[in-house]
Amino acid sequence: MLGVNDGMSDLGISPVSTSKTGTTGGLGVLGWIPWVLGVLLLILTIAVTRLLLTRRAIAADRARSEAMLTGGERPSLQRAPTPVVASAAPAPATPMTTAPIAATPQPPAPPAPPTAEVQARATGNARQALEAMRPEFLRRCWTPAVAISPEPARLPLIFF
Repeated sequence: MLGVNDGMSDLGISPVSTSKTGTTGGLGVLGWIPWVLGVLLLILTIAVTRLLLTRRAIAADRARSEAMLTGGERPSLQRAPTPVVASAAPAPATPMTTAPIAATPQPPAPPAPPTAEVQARATGNARQALEAMRPEFLRRCWTPAVAISPEPARLPLIFF
């Protein structure tokens, strides 16, 4: 620091401003530069540290989410034991294993399509419910629409 002051005084530049009486009146223009640079460096260091910590937290969260999606981790649920179903004929043993290979469980069969009677009953129930709502449809939809535009004067409401 002393060498810098000596070099600056040789050039006629003083980091400390002096008044006409020779007393120091505070920092000069060059005295504020180190302080400003120091504050900027501190802000930059905080921003970079925060960026690195945030990226690390995001990467850890992404890895945890991927593990949960692939079934690698279930933080709040107990993992259900996998059922093992023995096959009818055991597989031939290989030199590495001597246990039989378990058969994979078959997915459940899709439900049967509805019969004509069930479909007719469901259609009748839906038609009956919609017919019960017809007065409400007329009051809330048709009446305001006809008041704005009277054409068409008739609209067939057919359900199904």
